[in-house]
Amino acid sequence: MERPRIRDYFQQDLSQNETITPKQRAILQASLDLFAEKGFDQTSTSDIAQRAGVAEGTVYRRYKTKAALRDAILAPIAAH
Repeated sequence: MERPRIRDYFQQDLSQNETITPKQRAILQASLDLFAEKGFDQTSTSDIAQRAGVAEGTVYRRYKTKAALRDAILAPIAAH
């Protein structure tokens, strides 16, 4: 039996969470994609903002650090 992946939990959580704004969704999705592609340490908040189509300040307004973004992505796993 295949184990669920981070992306699966993340997508399920995003689809059920009505409190997340469209910009937050874009930021979280961009973060997950870039962390998977480049790794956490090699991904900048500028990269995330560009991929999400938002200003870098928008990223920081909701997620004060890159670690906070990582934690938001991993939260659905912790809930299981």
